[in-house]
Amino acid sequence: MATKPKNILDRLGSLFSEKARLEAELRADIDAVELELITAQNRLAEVRRAPVPRAVIEERVDRFLAHAEAQGRQDMVPAVFALADFAPAQTNHIESAFNSPRTGFATFIAIVGAGAVRDKLVEAAIAGAPGVPMSEEERDRETKRLTAEIDKLERIRERFARESESVGVPVPRSEFADPSVLLMPDEEL
Repeated sequence: MATKPKNILDRLGSLFSEKARLEAELRADIDAVELELITAQNRLAEVRRAPVPRAVIEERVDRFLAHAEAQGRQDMVPAVFALADFAPAQTNHIESAFNSPRTGFATFIAIVGAGAVRDKLVEAAIAGAPGVPMSEEERDRETKRLTAEIDKLERIRERFARESESVGVPVPRSEFADPSVLLMPDEEL
């Protein structure tokens, strides 16, 4: 009789050990998928933040400076210096154009010309840009690829979680999990 309880205890211990091993394997699989998912999400964030190529920066700076120069020319009239009956009081609007937060830069550009600051603005934009420049086509292609990969990984993670729960291993969902995947029927995962 003494051997029978030991045999039962051994079998129970063996069952608990097997369950613990299975739980560890399932959690390792879920953790691996979670790591891939986080990596893909981080890469997608990098792609979305990637700067535009130099040519696009130059075009944007040129448009900005052209607009500023046109605005500055509207806000001040340096021709008053050429009037025969010039009086210093007539330059009041030029001073106020320089002192205005709205038109100060525009007035400066109207006087010195856009070329005087263009290259500095372009270089400052490039120097301050995070990451490697990416064209719009590259960005769209990489965004689509990563979005599809993230969707696939979300489904795999949820499938693992549901399979784990079906054998009695509870798996908490990530707070970042896609709600549409969490609500999908099993056959769509």
